[in-house]
Amino acid sequence: MSLAGQMTWSEGIQTLSLWCETMGMDMASIPLPRPPCSATSAYIGATGELSRLNHGVRGRITIVDDCSFVIDGFSYDGAAPQTQILVAASGAPSDIASGVHASGPIGSALAGANSLFFRLPGSATFCDDMTFISVWCVAVGVDFGSVSLAEFELPDSSASGSGSTGGGADFSDFASCTPLVPGAINLYWRLHEAEGVVEYGMEGDLKDGEWFGFGFADPALGRVAMVGADVTLVGHAADGTPFALDYFLESQRQCNYADERNAGVCPDSQQDAQLIFAETAGGVSRFRWTKPIDGGAADAWDVDVDVTADASIVWARGPQAPDDGTGEVKILKHLGSNRAQDPLTLRLASSFPLASCAPIEVGGGGGGGGTGGGGSGGSDGTLGGVTTIEVKLGNNPNYPNPPAWGISYHLNGIESPVLYVVRGTEYTFRVMASSDHPLYITSSIEGGRSEADEVVYAGSADSWGTVASPATVTWTPDASTPDLVYYQCWSHLRLGWEIVVSEPPVLPPGFPDASRFDHVRILVSEPELKLYWTAEAGVLDFQVEGAYRGWIGLGLSSSGGMTESDVWVMWVDHVNCAAGCAHDYSVGASYGVPTLDTANNLEVVGGAQIGGKTIVRARRAFDTGDVAGDMVIPASGEVTLIFAARAAGYPITPAALAKHDAGTNGAVDLQLLTGGSGEACPANCTSLDHGLCTPTGCACRPDWVGRDCATPATVVLDSADIAPGYYTFARELGGGYVLHWKIHPARNNSATSAAGLRELGGDVVEFAMVAPTTGWIGLGINPSDGGMTQADMYVGTVTSGGQVRVEDRWSSGYTMPVLDETLGGGSDVLGAAGKEENGVTIIKFVRALEATSAGDKTISRGANTFAWAYGSSDVFAKHEPGANGAAAVDLATGMVTIIDESGRKTAHGVLMFVAWGVMASSAALLARYGKAFAWWFPIHIAANVIAVLLTLVGFFLAVAFTKNDFDYARKSRVAFLHAICGLTVFIAMWWQAGLGILADRLFDKLRLRPPIFPDVVHWWTGRCTIGLALFTVLLGLAVFEASAAVIIVYLVYLLALVVIAFTLDAAFGRNSRSDHLPRPAVDAETYTAGNKVEPSDEPNSSGSLRGSKAVASPSIELQPIESDEILPAPPIAAAAAAPGSSY
Repeated sequence: MSLAGQMTWSEGIQTLSLWCETMGMDMASIPLPRPPCSATSAYIGATGELSRLNHGVRGRITIVDDCSFVIDGFSYDGAAPQTQILVAASGAPSDIASGVHASGPIGSALAGANSLFFRLPGSATFCDDMTFISVWCVAVGVDFGSVSLAEFELPDSSASGSGSTGGGADFSDFASCTPLVPGAINLYWRLHEAEGVVEYGMEGDLKDGEWFGFGFADPALGRVAMVGADVTLVGHAADGTPFALDYFLESQRQCNYADERNAGVCPDSQQDAQLIFAETAGGVSRFRWTKPIDGGAADAWDVDVDVTADASIVWARGPQAPDDGTGEVKILKHLGSNRAQDPLTLRLASSFPLASCAPIEVGGGGGGGGTGGGGSGGSDGTLGGVTTIEVKLGNNPNYPNPPAWGISYHLNGIESPVLYVVRGTEYTFRVMASSDHPLYITSSIEGGRSEADEVVYAGSADSWGTVASPATVTWTPDASTPDLVYYQCWSHLRLGWEIVVSEPPVLPPGFPDASRFDHVRILVSEPELKLYWTAEAGVLDFQVEGAYRGWIGLGLSSSGGMTESDVWVMWVDHVNCAAGCAHDYSVGASYGVPTLDTANNLEVVGGAQIGGKTIVRARRAFDTGDVAGDMVIPASGEVTLIFAARAAGYPITPAALAKHDAGTNGAVDLQLLTGGSGEACPANCTSLDHGLCTPTGCACRPDWVGRDCATPATVVLDSADIAPGYYTFARELGGGYVLHWKIHPARNNSATSAAGLRELGGDVVEFAMVAPTTGWIGLGINPSDGGMTQADMYVGTVTSGGQVRVEDRWSSGYTMPVLDETLGGGSDVLGAAGKEENGVTIIKFVRALEATSAGDKTISRGANTFAWAYGSSDVFAKHEPGANGAAAVDLATGMVTIIDESGRKTAHGVLMFVAWGVMASSAALLARYGKAFAWWFPIHIAANVIAVLLTLVGFFLAVAFTKNDFDYARKSRVAFLHAICGLTVFIAMWWQAGLGILADRLFDKLRLRPPIFPDVVHWWTGRCTIGLALFTVLLGLAVFEASAAVIIVYLVYLLALVVIAFTLDAAFGRNSRSDHLPRPAVDAETYTAGNKVEPSDEPNSSGSLRGSKAVASPSIELQPIESDEILPAPPIAAAAAAPGSSY
């Protein structure tokens, strides 16, 4: 065989194939070796990382020669169709799609293959402007991972240039610079209009694990806005690799990291940002990158920048998410400000002198403040030093383990923090995240029981609870517990985060022992902050104790405030100082962040976090000899002691203290040797059971409220049993449901109502609900209709595991009540207990009489309306028939009046059914099919009159049992529709009656056809009104929860009416359905002679002249009837007309 025509082997032929032209199929083929490549490209030996966009693509590319390259560590999940390695002139999708194929389809997953060798086909080389390598999905035209040669690290340089865009760490080659945050972040740029790109430079004190982003807002908006912005993010990944990533801001939420990556703050499918330099030296990070000017031409996610016009800019810095093993950079929410301060616009073609940008001050904060902590989320991303952890659900704009899906666990109000625990300490998790999200402690970073070999340390599918009735999970990490585990959801992926397990601190014997000190002073009442001290032999030995997980500060002040003070700051964290830390600071003549003293003259004796409190003991000499940084403690007389604390901030960075919390700071004059105070508490403060002496007066101790500090903020019900005589009253409300109650009043001792006492509480009521069920029990407070409408509801259950849950819900009507939290409120259940025994459930709960939040109603000491119900299952659902009711209850006297609306409701339904289902329907059938009979009209009128009277009675019964409350109609969609339809029927009834009377008065026996108005309108109004009424009756059965049997019987009755109508139609035909009145009785001769029929002089019983007589009228000749409906033949004396007559 020979090549066809003039073809030669030198023309780039690569493959010989046995090809089926009919099927377009390669039956067999063999690749032809190409000659060895040259080695002239400047990129030979250069390396670059594939971007990680989709399907787990990753790998490091090395250029071998002008036409070959190797991918080391190549990974791909194999899930996409027709995925190949393509080499193109640029990263534009059109260029990639038309690029050369360096591989065939990759049909299977490759997990970190050692080394894959690829060769450019034909005569293509890296010298022919082939500068872009992509893992490309040919089927749908999507880039799964790519790299430009401009990003490669050249073998002779740690950073590469790219033609005219080189420059490295020296930013003097840029044309312009503007400070985004003076002294912290500078932005440089210059135009390369010939290449169609802008080269940017950023320098700032970017911390490890942080990112910096800059970009332009959507020009169509004409203003600064995050959504719609096109930005570039730069930084160093966890392994130190620099990156420049092209991002699009679709919405203000975390990226979904789905294949399309089209929801949230996500990397573009086409990466147009090209990193050309990155370094960090002397604490300052510098990055260079390029972006196309006309971004939209290459990528629909990018925005076009008019370099000659003012464009709105945005910028931000923030933490990266921890490395999840994929190596992909994922960002968390920005810190602080996310846009330029002044100006908010930038004109790239304008010149901004480089002198505009001051040198970077290392440690200046960068505008966002603080550090990302390697993904810890900053100071609010950690939790430690607590043994009781409340677990709730909340939004997660900064979830540390992306992708997020909208919600995650919040621990003690912190979004998905890193939790620090100590081996040998028992931790209690109070789970309040609903039945959908049980908590467990696991070895899995994903959760959701997704890993077959994961280890479960605590929790289960039953570890769920609500705010009203939390579930409890206890866990004690021990020597076998790994240093890193996770709290996760049993049912869903990625709702929790890390638990860091550490060894217990080594503490002095007996620590903490407050009895060793001579004096104590409460500095802050809530959260409580105490100071213990002993001053002797020229040394101040003191201990601070407070419910804070951040820092606690004391100080000596010469000004009475923070200025001119010597400050001592103490804290405990399990990251850097598990046994306590203390540092010496000073503050000058102006307010500001305290400055670390050169010499730390505080000696830490011990520290720990116990029971949610931070306790640190330290010692300090009266005179430290540090004249520059320390004040001398006088041996006698008063000193002004300042104090402050911060609840968050764990772990602590000594050189970057965050500001104290509001309400935790103050000053007090103390005599350190005698313990005296310049301000005494009111004398009666100590007479209160739970009073607390503070520098500002008398207050309540934590967990106690009320004018006299006598009301517990949380009530612990020790027993579910009902002790004889304990409750004031017990009354059965119906159906075996018994309600017990007792009011616990706050003490009302006017002698102790001193100024300074907080009035945060009042009387509380304790209920016990008892019902013959093993399911849920509910109590509705003061509904507007005696049922479920506008009711404050409490639903209690006892699970199979013995856990008691009482949920605070709001019922808008006859639909599923919602939790108060969904309305912006919260549970006002102060305590709960319960049990199931012998088929009977007892649920106790305590709440304040006064309403405390959205979804609550105030309970009167006197008259109230209570709705009750119970179900057969622990899952809250609709109750069974008969297992509900309502009663008027007077809490003061115990008087109970059962509210039974069933009689009036039943009467209303029966009346409406008889009125419209029997009377009005019969009258309509008679009018349609019975006009051949002379007696039809009086019966028609009588039936309709009865229907009207019954409707009137039924209507006023409805008004009575709804108490004229029109909110009643809004209790559900069905109820609302029932009310609207019923009112429409009521109004239409009067309109229909008027039309009937009018039609009778205007009746003309000689008419050839009935008039449209009022007759035809009367017929159709009647039919429509009856149909709507029958539908309204069906709605009423649904609203008032009729049994299935009753509803079925009613539907069968409606079907019977339809059958009767069709039967009559079939039996009598159209003549029997004439809408004309019957003609008077005359014989054939009368018609033949051309006589006419005239009305008689006597009216009939209905008031219209229905009687008639035959009158000779030879002058009038009867004409043929022109009607579209055949009139019924009149009754005549003869069986047939006389021969030859015309009729």
